[in-house]
Amino acid sequence: MVDTLKNNWGIYGSSSAVVATISCVVPGFAALFGGFVAVLLGFWGAKKHQKLSQTGLLIGGVVLLFANIVNMGIIPAHRFVQSDKVHLINSINGSIRAFDAMKDGKLNDQSREELLEQLRYALNEAKMVDITNVDSQVAGFSDHYSEEFIFGIESLMHGYENNDVFKKLQGGTLLDKWAIWSQENRKDMEKINKPELSFFSFIYGIIVS
Repeated sequence: MVDTLKNNWGIYGSSSAVVATISCVVPGFAALFGGFVAVLLGFWGAKKHQKLSQTGLLIGGVVLLFANIVNMGIIPAHRFVQSDKVHLINSINGSIRAFDAMKDGKLNDQSREELLEQLRYALNEAKMVDITNVDSQVAGFSDHYSEEFIFGIESLMHGYENNDVFKKLQGGTLLDKWAIWSQENRKDMEKINKPELSFFSFIYGIIVS
């Protein structure tokens, strides 16, 4: 009876299930490694007819396949996980759409509201960026993003909400300075840590979307 229980609840099967579960919540290389180990342990456990071996094999195999697909770029990580880089890109895209609205010439009430909506979106995304974290990757980012981009967006919003010409000019000038700095430091900006997607984050993103 004791031998049977040992065979049923062996170390390989149990370990495979545990490692497979962990691999679901970690991204990148950790998911690849975890999925591979879970499959290997599950295979050995299955040969010894240990419980949970098939579970570990299945979950580990799915995570291993998923991690490879993500690394190939087939699944865009930024759509399912929000990182500093994603929020930064979103904030810049919001400001670009706002400037596109301003290029149309004199704003009517509808286009003015669309402009303000884009500025609010850009500011909201900007405030979700961990500026200190990005500054550790790109020297000088904190000062330029806070004092030029964010303050520039806020000035533009104030200017268009209150028809304040000075604030409009101030906002436009600050954003121009930000654009020049970010262009000069484009290569460093591209090196900001990319978002990493775990299998759990992917499933959660599908459920809540």
